[in-house]
Amino acid sequence: MRKGVLDSGGGTVLTSLGTAAASLDGDNAYVSGTMTRAAFPLLYGSPDTTGDGIPDIVATNSAGALLLYKGGATALGTATTLRTSGYSTTKQLG
Repeated sequence: MRKGVLDSGGGTVLTSLGTAAASLDGDNAYVSGTMTRAAFPLLYGSPDTTGDGIPDIVATNSAGALLLYKGGATALGTATTLRTSGYSTTKQLG
């Protein structure tokens, strides 16, 4: 994941997420080492689930739990478990 550039419509310029050079502050991808596909089979970036104006991430983990990661200005927050099980066979979030 990278920090994207805000577009004039209030969203994110999608191409700013493709490379470090195009990102908001030249960062390389962050969170990529800890949020592997094996550990988190499904990830969904939501516009703002928590109501603070910052995008959040909804994910499933390898145990089938549904998690919410509150977005932050410089890093993701810790996971809040929304459901403890039942998501191991889910094919898509969003």
